[in-house]
Order: sequence, then C-alpha cells, then structure tokens
Amino acid sequence: QLLCYDLDRKLWRREDQLRALFLAQLGGKAYALEADGKLWDLEGSEGYPEGYIPFAMHLPRLCLEKGQRLHAVQLDLELEGSAEVFIQFDGQEPAPKIGQVEGCGLKRVLLPVPRRKADHIQLQLEGIGPCVLHGVVYELKEAGGQ
Repeated sequence: QLLCYDLDRKLWRREDQLRALFLAQLGGKAYALEADGKLWDLEGSEGYPEGYIPFAMHLPRLCLEKGQRLHAVQLDLELEGSAEVFIQFDGQEPAPKIGQVEGCGLKRVLLPVPRRKADHIQLQLEGIGPCVLHGVVYELKEAGGQ
C-alpha cells in the first residue's frame, strides 16, 4: 500500500490506485494528474487523524581534547511535542538524562552537563511529536577550570 501523510490535515491517505505523473498544490489543496489526463483532487477527506509519533536522534560523537570537558549544550530546535535529552560519556550505558524540553515552536535551550571526565560524548534526543534540530553548540572548558 502507498500511503501519504498530509501534514496540514494530519491525515493518512491511501494512494494505491493512483498512478500520478505530476503532483501540484493550488490554494492549499493538492492535485494529481494521471497519464490518461484524469485530474484528482487530493483533499484528504479520507483516512484517519494521526497522533504524534515517537522519535529518537543520536548525534555524531564529539571527541574531546586532553584536558577539555563539556560544560553545557545549547540546542536550537523546533518541537511540537516533548523531548528528553541524554548525554553518553565514552559509550557507557545508560546515558544520563540532562534535560527535558516541552514544545512550543522554535526554541533555544541551554542545558548544563554533569562534570565528568570523558574522551568523547554523544548527545541523544528521544521524544514524541515533530522535531527539527536546527543547531547544537557545545560549550567546552578546561578540565581544571571552573
């Protein structure tokens, strides 16, 4: 089955029989044109409302120089649901939770990181709902510094 999700209407639509050559949008509505010239209005009135779905993001590992430690993490994200933020030190499980973010559009969040010696760290986000991570800033300090 071919299913398409309409973000505006939050509906899944089955597209099994459709053999669209072209798709277009006009006035907030989606249309499809088949090879035989038939134009389909993809109104999205069929289907069922979709709730938020869970997500998990594992960012690339950050290798720390000798004598450095991670002091804080700044996240720029767009979130409608909620997310928990974890940080993994040197690949050890479980990764400790360093914060939680509740959604309300575009947000900048600064999270302190527990003091811990590590050669590398990895940031992980787990949550529910649409989430776009626009940027991450790692604040590093010398291990002996305050």
